[in-house]
Amino acid sequence: MACSAAHVKMSKGHVNELADAFVGREFVFRANWHKGMMIYQGRPVNNWFATMYNQTPQVKKNKHKLGVNLAMGGEVATITSVEPLYNYRLYLGFKTKKGKFGHLIILSQNNESWGSEFYKDMTDELVSVAWVENQLTAKTIKFFDKDEVPVNKMTAEVKAPTKQLSLTPPPVKRIEKPATPTISKLRVLADPSRIKRGGTVGLSMEYRIGPSDVETVEVSESRYLSFAGKMIPRYPKQQTKTLSVGNHGSNYRQKIPAAAKPGRYSYRGEVCVANNCSSQSVEFTVVP
Repeated sequence: MACSAAHVKMSKGHVNELADAFVGREFVFRANWHKGMMIYQGRPVNNWFATMYNQTPQVKKNKHKLGVNLAMGGEVATITSVEPLYNYRLYLGFKTKKGKFGHLIILSQNNESWGSEFYKDMTDELVSVAWVENQLTAKTIKFFDKDEVPVNKMTAEVKAPTKQLSLTPPPVKRIEKPATPTISKLRVLADPSRIKRGGTVGLSMEYRIGPSDVETVEVSESRYLSFAGKMIPRYPKQQTKTLSVGNHGSNYRQKIPAAAKPGRYSYRGEVCVANNCSSQSVEFTVVP
């Protein structure tokens, strides 16, 4: 991949320093990774559109698209290269144990100006070794420590025990539930769908936490409210809960100010558990 040297703001020496720090390091994916995915503010997102500040209808549609799957959560891979692209992207090439190649793409922060594509420059000072590692390990991957053996290697090295005579029948093979819970059947609702200024709208969400081998899990609920592509002040609203496996729901009541602009407002609800997230959007109308 070409580095687009005319746009890169990092020095060649610093890029070499990053390569020395990361190339050859083995890690495990904490979440599924698809082609085109990026790491933005320490969090994996579906694609570049999901980082844009200007949330036009087209951007909202495209940000939910996923590319071809390159690695599943729990899969082991090795970093093979470190390359900057333009002034706001850092590519870390990887190869999985299954022989698939891909990139972990880190973006700098969006300047949050009305234009959707204006990102801070990646400089030697900003993109330190520690900063890159924090971006990678916050929610996307976990590096193996020098004395830590990857699961696939460890199981290969353990010899089978000597078969012993037994007068009791072998234990019945038990079907294990998946270790990582998931979010399913997410449904968000703005009620009522048409409301006068001064009224109150309920922003609810219903969802199911899938099977897990633990009784309770930490769940993060986020509510985003926007108008004309711009986030409403004091949003997003975020809350973390400890919940059991099963069906759950919550509701937040938002009073519509008397001075609110009439028109169509967008409400997006998102639920995350164990690095698996699901989101859905609906619209409601404010009338004078």
